[in-house]
Amino acid sequence: MSYLFLSIAFLSLNFGAQDFYGEVPENIPTFLIKIQRDQSEFYGGIVIQNQWLNNTSIPELKNKAVEIVVDTPWETPQLHRRELGHRLEISYEAPVLRKKRLEDSWKKAGYIVLDTPYGKKVIKNTVYKQALQAIEMAQSIYKQNQPPELLYSPSKVELDSDFTGTSFLKMWIFHIIVVIIGIIALSLIIWKFLLPQSKP
Repeated sequence: MSYLFLSIAFLSLNFGAQDFYGEVPENIPTFLIKIQRDQSEFYGGIVIQNQWLNNTSIPELKNKAVEIVVDTPWETPQLHRRELGHRLEISYEAPVLRKKRLEDSWKKAGYIVLDTPYGKKVIKNTVYKQALQAIEMAQSIYKQNQPPELLYSPSKVELDSDFTGTSFLKMWIFHIIVVIIGIIALSLIIWKFLLPQSKP
């Protein structure tokens, strides 16, 4: 039964989860970029001729058009800027500093950072709490409706084929009920918090 609740938890927390690193992949270096023209500065990944700059050393950018993907994955869509290389001041950001900066920024934006088998994910605080409530509700209903025969060990006489088959069937009926409740609760969470609501 613990596997069942873990499955519900995994589904609940992965629906609506976003990638921690956003458009700039984890293995692509990021830079602190200052633009002389408007004195703005931000962190981002650099694209030159449709290719990520994947080296920490900065090439000669004079007279080259540079695309910058601003490293703010909590903003959707992420901002892209096109600038001339000679207008930029660029300094490399170490991966450990990028990770810390993103974690802090995601949390400030109202998200929880999760480590999953598919890498780091983030999910809204509200959705996370709703998912936990759905899991707790499913556990509570399961315990309240657990068949009495599952609460004790049957004697050798009781272990005939009919009794065993009936117990097994009842157990899986309740498992199915719990899964259905979890799916319904998850669907409500997705509908309420993740799907765009139509505006009048």
